[in-house]
This record gives sequence, C-alpha cells and structure tokens, in this order.
Amino acid sequence: GNALRVLVRIVDAAMLGAIERYVKQAIVDSSGQVSSSALVSASHLFASSPECAAVVRRWISETTEATSSPNEMVQFHAMQLLYQIKSHDRLGVSKLVTQYSQRNTLRSPLALVLLVRYTSKLLHDEVSEGRASGSYQESTSTVVQAGYQFLEASLRHKSELVVYEAARACCHLPAAEPQDLQP
Repeated sequence: GNALRVLVRIVDAAMLGAIERYVKQAIVDSSGQVSSSALVSASHLFASSPECAAVVRRWISETTEATSSPNEMVQFHAMQLLYQIKSHDRLGVSKLVTQYSQRNTLRSPLALVLLVRYTSKLLHDEVSEGRASGSYQESTSTVVQAGYQFLEASLRHKSELVVYEAARACCHLPAAEPQDLQP
C-alpha cells in the first residue's frame, strides 16, 4: 500500500511500463488497503502526464473489476478512476452512468454519491447541449430518462448521504418542471 503511493511520486511514463503488471495486480488485490492504494496511485499517475494517462487507460478492465469489491472504499476509488478515464468521452460517461445506475452492484454510499454527481452532470450536459427536451420524466432522450429515474430511486436509498446528494441533484437540475420535483 504505502510503497505504491510513494512509487507514483517518482515513476515516469518510461518506468511505468516496467511496473504496470504489479500495479494491475494490486488494483484487483483481495486486500482493500492495497487495492485502494493502487487505485489512488493510478489516479495520480493519470493526472501526472499524458504518457502516464495512456498507460492507466489500459487498466480499465481491472478498475471495472474493482467496482465489485466488497470493500466500500475500493468501490469509491474505482468509480473515481473510471470517471477520470472516461471524463473526456461523452458516450463513455453516458455508458458508465447507465451501466452502474441500472446494475445496482455498488454497495458503497460514497461510490453511489459519486454516481449521483456524475448522473447530475450528464443531465446538465444533455440539457445544455439541446439533446433533451420537455420534462425529465417524459424526455425523448433515453439517457435523460434513465438518469432521472436513477436520481429518483436514489431519493429512497437507505443511506442519508445518498438521499441528500440525490435531492440536491434533483433541485439543481436545469429547466426542471414542477412535476419533476414533486415527491
């Protein structure tokens, strides 16, 4: 765990290729601490340089696998890295939100809060770029409908953290109709 966090501070893109296999193994490690450290380190590497980001993008299958970890922090860090990898790809973000909002595999309240935030941002982008029209419930865009349904379902989650974030997201939706905000 600690070695990985220190290693990313001194590794450059050339060295990353040599240790890539070990980092990928650490991401899917059974120990939550090791896996979380590897995911956070990957996030730092992704932000450090475009060359390192290109290497980290190849770890998407390991990161996706980490979202099904029983450890809540691992799920949180995996969601964070997945979004970081896909953040510049509208379709990728859309698939990420759709996939995780419908599968119900995330048990971590923190990971779900991230998913609510990503869903909210996706809905904002869809509306601001003119891909959604009308109310959120009857929108012509399936992405908007699915995203709004996920936000509504999150209002009934057992964790207050998720409920609060979903309520905040619903109240800040652009061009929300009164029927979109009624209980």
